[in-house]
Amino acid sequence: MLKGKKILITGVSSGIGKALTIKLVKNGNMVWGVARRKELLLELSKSLQAASNFFYSGMDVSEIDSWKRLISFMSRKNFVPEIIIFSAAINFNDLNPPITTDLTRKMFEVNFFSILYGVENLLKYVRLKTQFVLLSTAAALKGSVREMGYSASKAAISNVFEGLYQKYQKKYLFKTVYLGPVATGMNPFRKSSLLTLSEKSAVEKIIAAVESEKILFFYPKIIFLFMRIIKLLPSGLYFRLLFFMEKTRFRLENEGK
Repeated sequence: MLKGKKILITGVSSGIGKALTIKLVKNGNMVWGVARRKELLLELSKSLQAASNFFYSGMDVSEIDSWKRLISFMSRKNFVPEIIIFSAAINFNDLNPPITTDLTRKMFEVNFFSILYGVENLLKYVRLKTQFVLLSTAAALKGSVREMGYSASKAAISNVFEGLYQKYQKKYLFKTVYLGPVATGMNPFRKSSLLTLSEKSAVEKIIAAVESEKILFFYPKIIFLFMRIIKLLPSGLYFRLLFFMEKTRFRLENEGK
């Protein structure tokens, strides 16, 4: 089990980022958590009983200057992360009602550009062999009837990480962990099923990915295998299956309400 590492995590105020932070801190790692909502960061710190191995910064990751300030704060504490986990992401229904490009732009700012800003600045600060870990999603493999920006931004940043791995593989590790629906309080899929991961399971999978020498990870594999297969089918059949998946998604969301 991962222990004694210095780890930087974004999006720690809720969902997977929060659960992952709690697990890693309790396991004896030194974690620096980042999130926009300072009040939730304070609550997280209190829940960890102000653990001496947990630090946090309230910042908007989509602002490039915030990364420079963060690195300055970490430098003062002599905190040089060995592992960086990009967990922060937002999702809006920018296709329902009609196309809403302002929402699309916001999603790209957080889900795509904020990560590029982070990588750009952190590469100048961290040591060789540092791991950069992207938490991606099954949504990156398909279009959706309700949103453009979420799936598109996740697909774009996932492709970028593949390119970064190829460029820097002898210096740094760029890993991508693709997750299907996760049953958390911040997610519509609050009930575990064959197609969903429990929050505990998702956290364990992410930690296992960090410890692994592999680069790409898909959980649960059945979803990603299915998506890859149906992409090869005639378009008419592909979209019928895609519509079925969307209906299943709506049903699972309603069951979680």
